[in-house]
Amino acid sequence: MHINKETMPELTLLIDSKLGRNRSADGSAFEYPLEPALMVPFDAEPTLRVLEVNVFYTSPNVSVAKSNSKLKFSVITSGTVAGGDVSTTDHTITFDDGLYSLADINAELADYLESTTTICNDPGSVGSDDDDVIVISWVYECCNCRV
Repeated sequence: MHINKETMPELTLLIDSKLGRNRSADGSAFEYPLEPALMVPFDAEPTLRVLEVNVFYTSPNVSVAKSNSKLKFSVITSGTVAGGDVSTTDHTITFDDGLYSLADINAELADYLESTTTICNDPGSVGSDDDDVIVISWVYECCNCRV
């Protein structure tokens, strides 16, 4: 039996991951059983195509589960590296699980620095190198920071 592609029946599916089963922890993978099941003749040449997709949320690239939700850094508060008498203050910025761009990370860093009285420096810019490692260019100017 040969089915003419121009007369091939169409089926519109509205699929929501919340209604799926065997969902992954972050909801990015799931099974969606069709009820009733599609009946495709064994000699048919079916075509499956997606005409439109709305993705309201994608898997977070920052999460506790991925162990990458903390940005830790230290700021030299006195002494010099050359002199071997460095004192530092450790800082940690904790991100909520979510999908972050470099601009988002830069904004979080700027907000943290602005709210921390012991750091009064312009963070400069946040970017990434060829290995997708975050690189922070820091501009240091003393502005009577208190330790």
